[in-house]
Amino acid sequence: KPPVDPNWYYNAKPGPRHPCTVGSFPGGFDNDSSPNVSRTVVNLTPSTAYDCRVYDADGNLEGQLTWAPGSPGTLTMAGTIYFDGPIEFRQYNNAVYHGRATIHAAGDIVFANQSTLCGDPQCDADWDPQQDLLAFVSGGNVRVGQQSNFQGAIYATLDYTEQNNSTFWGPIIARRVSLANSTVNHYVPIGTLMPGMPASYEDVVTITTEPGSWG
Repeated sequence: KPPVDPNWYYNAKPGPRHPCTVGSFPGGFDNDSSPNVSRTVVNLTPSTAYDCRVYDADGNLEGQLTWAPGSPGTLTMAGTIYFDGPIEFRQYNNAVYHGRATIHAAGDIVFANQSTLCGDPQCDADWDPQQDLLAFVSGGNVRVGQQSNFQGAIYATLDYTEQNNSTFWGPIIARRVSLANSTVNHYVPIGTLMPGMPASYEDVVTITTEPGSWG
């Protein structure tokens, strides 16, 4: 599989070397200025709101991570984002995301049982990844718990696991993929790869459905 570019630790906006220029993220993106998986578990959907944005010198938005709690909550993001630690979505989490971004976690990424994170409010075939797409890149494993739902793209440096009755929309790249009973997977084409997504080539790559194939 394509390798993960370690330079995103230094280049991600927001990330350890480019923190928020407006607002903040609870706990920050690292805790010791070294790429060593030292940050504690990141909760992207806490009970309180946050707003983190990175603007360049001309006032152009380069990256964003904003959370508004609710039922469902709303996660708005842009750019390539990096956390020097693991990410966990807690049980009964229910969120809809807006925007297109790649989020790197130096550690594992875990969706606890009965958690939902989708680009479409109904988490169904109306999802348009050309408009809303979240790509997770894990330096470890990715685990999707029972009765959980996710729409997006997953890259796991190690292994990917889906537990019973979970539903996933999008592509998966991992060393090993394990799907338990009654899992449902829709391999939705996501179009052109976003910045921050692992690739082993310099040309722009677009993923589309091949005529006559299963989408």
